[in-house]
Amino acid sequence: ANVEGRRAKAEADAREAKLREDLQKKDVEVAEVKARGAVKRRSEEKLEEEVKKLQGEVEKLKGAANKAEEDGVKRGEDFEEEKKRLTEAIRNLTESMKAKDAAVESALKEKAKIQNYTSSVLSKFQDKYLVALTQCKRKLKDERAKAEALEAKLKQDKALSRREEKLLSSSIYTVGMRMLQERQGPS
Repeated sequence: ANVEGRRAKAEADAREAKLREDLQKKDVEVAEVKARGAVKRRSEEKLEEEVKKLQGEVEKLKGAANKAEEDGVKRGEDFEEEKKRLTEAIRNLTESMKAKDAAVESALKEKAKIQNYTSSVLSKFQDKYLVALTQCKRKLKDERAKAEALEAKLKQDKALSRREEKLLSSSIYTVGMRMLQERQGPS
């Protein structure tokens, strides 16, 4: 009975160790997913910096075009050529800005996908392994309770056996004494 309790306890401990190992593996997977999200955030931040830089350049060019018009520095063809050049530069920068905005939007969507995936993986992990861990702990508790009950029964049986041995010894002694008295005759 005591051996069964120990064996059940060893099996429960082995199951618990296996679940802990699986839990550690899943923690590593979650960390990897989070690391990928951090890389996306960095590239997203770089794109945002480039967009701000391009916006600044557009503003400078618009200011330069306005100043050139106001100051009247260029007259005639020179002014028209400068205006065309600046207008073309503004158009090119605007297109570049739109492309960067699209890249930022794409990065934001990718980030949202990664966050959703991470959240769902973590949720599934918690649902699956926490339930299994709870069940394993419950089984371990039950096995320990059985082992303790078996140990208590063993102690009780040993005490009962010792008591019976004493009673049996006392009875044999009493029978032996009566037989001696009967052989000796009535005294």
